[in-house]
Amino acid sequence: MIIGSDINAYYMARCYYELKHQKAIVLAKEKLAFTHYSKILKIIYNNDIWHEKQFINCLNAIAKNISIKKILLISSNETYAKFIIKNKEKLNKKYIYNYPNLKTFLSLIDKKKFYNNYKNILDLPKTVTCKVDKILIQALKIKYPLIIKPADVISYNHLDFLGKCKIYKINNRQELNKTITILKKSGYEKDLIIQEYIPGDDSHLFDSVVYVSQNHQVEFISFA
Repeated sequence: MIIGSDINAYYMARCYYELKHQKAIVLAKEKLAFTHYSKILKIIYNNDIWHEKQFINCLNAIAKNISIKKILLISSNETYAKFIIKNKEKLNKKYIYNYPNLKTFLSLIDKKKFYNNYKNILDLPKTVTCKVDKILIQALKIKYPLIIKPADVISYNHLDFLGKCKIYKINNRQELNKTITILKKSGYEKDLIIQEYIPGDDSHLFDSVVYVSQNHQVEFISFA
């Protein structure tokens, strides 16, 4: 069972179909074209799964109606993964999954914690953190263009407002002032990350995924 309806959910469902020639079950909050029009998955919609209690109730109800003994549970985003980790004891025992504990999970997902924890290990761009009302002072420490993004991805994902972006590329003071106004009105109250902009198109990006078993053994590494 894959949770989510975006392109990431579709990709995982497609991989499963190519491997097993079977349709994965996809549980989704809303109809997105990536999965809604696909014939290689079985999709269930529930508008309430963006809320923790309803999410767990929905999963348990589905498990009761499925005769399969074990269901591999895979989240396509941070919100659902956090719900699963926090509610291990409440989930139907049919579900199996491999996620770290909450402390480790947050150290990777919360960008402020991530940059603080791994700044001496990884080669990172110049980075400062601040609250929305301190953004102007902190941003002036980094030359334009610069990047502004939320540190708490999960709480930011739950907001819906005009002008919302995953990240904000700022080229000058005028764009900075506009972004400050948008973020102040958005309701986002957690930390922001301000970073120097690293130039280059997508051909400069590399992604490595490491699959580790519950026994802490690396099973597979992909790099592209």
